[in-house]
Amino acid sequence: MKQENDKSIGLNQRIPFSVLNAGMLTFLETNQVNRDELLGLMLEETKGENRAKKASAFASKIIEMENPVIDGIKKHFTPQSWARLSEREKKVLLLSLTCLRYPIVYDSLQILGTQFKIQSSVNRAFINQKLSLKYGSNRTCMVGIDALIPMIIESTLVERIKTGLYAKGEVLIPQHQFTKEAWIKMELLLSKTRTISVEELSHRAIISFVDISNITKNEPYILTVSQDQPSNLWVG
Repeated sequence: MKQENDKSIGLNQRIPFSVLNAGMLTFLETNQVNRDELLGLMLEETKGENRAKKASAFASKIIEMENPVIDGIKKHFTPQSWARLSEREKKVLLLSLTCLRYPIVYDSLQILGTQFKIQSSVNRAFINQKLSLKYGSNRTCMVGIDALIPMIIESTLVERIKTGLYAKGEVLIPQHQFTKEAWIKMELLLSKTRTISVEELSHRAIISFVDISNITKNEPYILTVSQDQPSNLWVG
């Protein structure tokens, strides 16, 4: 699984979920990423060909990156079954792929989720400060944050109260178990957690955005259940 390294930002252009979704549908139909299609869609969304080229390249990397979540999507979804998912579920699945490719998005959700456990809103200055500690207090980091915050808001997991102030959105209650598993798998991979109990997992900040209750351990999609401790989800 190739991703940006721990201190690399990698992302500097917002990618609308409509573009990622269109790219995913084509990928499921053809097993290939259509870069020309992604560029054409981005040219409709942004001003300037250079920006569109950068954003379409980022979108391509998100969809074609090899990881257990995209492998599961290819295995368990057709273009038709993907299209039947709710818009929120599709966005969250695409956001999980974005986190896996660009961990600064994951780090941002961690910061937001942690703060939402103790207060109702978080301001942009706080996010900037926390991310700067890891990625550096520089223009590259700020541009990256400018790109990722709108994507997180578009996912509806976070709401913008006013400019620079954010609140937690409505918790997603997935209709498809795969969505729960994908969100969990993303968290376990990026936190480098091998084995964790369901109870402990439910207390993690990033998990608080998605309702993982009533997850079935019979015939899971991409999670592996430990045989020694059936209450645990084991990432092998």
